[in-house]
Amino acid sequence: MRLLVLSHNSFSKQNSNGRTLGSLLFGWPKDSIAQFCISSDGADFDVCDNYYCVTDGDVLRSTLRLKPAKRRTLLDARKIDANSKNGHVKHRKTSINMFARNIAWNLGIWKGKDFYEWIDTFSPDMILLQSGEAFFMHKLALKLSKRTGAKLAIFNTEGFYFFKKDYFPSDGKIGKMLFRLYQLVYKLNFRKFMAKCDKQIYLNEQLKEDYDTEFNSIDSQVIYTSSSLSFKPQKISDPPIFCYFGNMGYDRDKILIEFANTINRLNNSYKLNVYGFTKSEEMDKRLKSCESIKFHGAVSYDEVKKAMEKCDFLVHVESQSDFWKESLRYGFSTKIADSISSGKIFILYSSTDIACAKYILTNNAGIFASNPEQLITNIKNVLYNYDYYKSIVENARKVAGLNHCMENNANKMRNYLTTK
Repeated sequence: MRLLVLSHNSFSKQNSNGRTLGSLLFGWPKDSIAQFCISSDGADFDVCDNYYCVTDGDVLRSTLRLKPAKRRTLLDARKIDANSKNGHVKHRKTSINMFARNIAWNLGIWKGKDFYEWIDTFSPDMILLQSGEAFFMHKLALKLSKRTGAKLAIFNTEGFYFFKKDYFPSDGKIGKMLFRLYQLVYKLNFRKFMAKCDKQIYLNEQLKEDYDTEFNSIDSQVIYTSSSLSFKPQKISDPPIFCYFGNMGYDRDKILIEFANTINRLNNSYKLNVYGFTKSEEMDKRLKSCESIKFHGAVSYDEVKKAMEKCDFLVHVESQSDFWKESLRYGFSTKIADSISSGKIFILYSSTDIACAKYILTNNAGIFASNPEQLITNIKNVLYNYDYYKSIVENARKVAGLNHCMENNANKMRNYLTTK
């Protein structure tokens, strides 16, 4: 099968979205995969070496000049994305600029002869869309499917279709009103896509359940994020090392501070090591001014794996505020696979309502806490109750082998997509 992948991020070992999708295609012949992407962050040539990259900036310039956009090499695209690699994200999402972005892409001025020649030369049998919050990608997938006769598949990790509340925190009054229209157009394009979609893959059971109910699907599949890490449990250090790896979106910086202060209250030698992107200088200041946090900033995935080897507790947090409640319903961090597969103790600090919390609680593959007192109690149990510690580790080992083995998941993906 010749598979054309449409996604925002390129296959990448550095970017979580790119790494998640790339791992599911592990073992496919490279000449059978091509990818159209908008952003490149350390493109992974082990998965694919046939890319067509057009950035948002290219589309804007193309629209203003009324000329097709030029295909970028991935090296060029990586330079464009450098601002988001080791610094603050410089743009803020609002309903207004998201609408403008989708309109520019949908006008199609960026598509020139070169793009269509690339599509026709590759001649895909199936188009796999990694779905996100941009409705122009659904429309593009439909057009390319009609042109080539390729079947359609979706890899869906988000619940954008179901959101009713404006999830852009930077929206003003006009933006909040426009959000309703944005969602209406998004749902219209999504329904058109799903009406033609042959295969649906979801990141977790909550997503599968809700989308299956909405679209009366009977042949969808859950494939969890994969990990290449080896399961290596180790004796917990004294003092134990707590680490968080990831971005600070959804007000996670505030929850990390709460988490860090809680473990410091348990023992004043306990600190939380934080690695990841920040969205503003104010966020930087908050994290650096917290005495219970050691802030390391953004690091590469290779550096993450090295730091992870030294950790005892791998931490993930989510906000419990009403503002983010709807947006986080399907929350299932890509780092969960690595955390569970590493042999370390995974700690999730969040509400019980989100998908990853249900996953951890159902499988008992880590520590879960929704408040400081519960967090302290469960950490003490791991440190001072060996039977409890052993049960967490053994359950994590089983879950890692069942749901997060890269080879098994890639086989599951390949079998599902190629079965008629």
